[in-house]
Amino acid sequence: MTRLALESELSVTARLPAVAAEVGASKEVLGILKAITALEDRGWAVLPAREEAANGLVRVGLRIAGWKEGANVARRHVENQLAAHATQTRKPRSYSQSFFPKLERAAKRPARPGPAPQ
Repeated sequence: MTRLALESELSVTARLPAVAAEVGASKEVLGILKAITALEDRGWAVLPAREEAANGLVRVGLRIAGWKEGANVARRHVENQLAAHATQTRKPRSYSQSFFPKLERAAKRPARPGPAPQ
């Protein structure tokens, strides 16, 4: 699960030591605050990795789109060549389409229900 609000949560928790010093927090609270600070450090450490992962998804998406475009260009070229051959050899108009059968697309899976709005 990706916590998109992590950065804003970390900026809020960064202010906790100052608030604790201001109000004179107990030793127990300071111990808890130390654990929170360690978690905060881990949170800041994962932010660049999360951004890199998001960038990686974009790069993969662009590669997939480029591959699909190249495949479609090649398919159209072959289809045009088959249509030209059909015209020259007096084959029926559907000749070139017979090489590219229509495929049934898989039905999309229904979306999983998310958390209820608050």
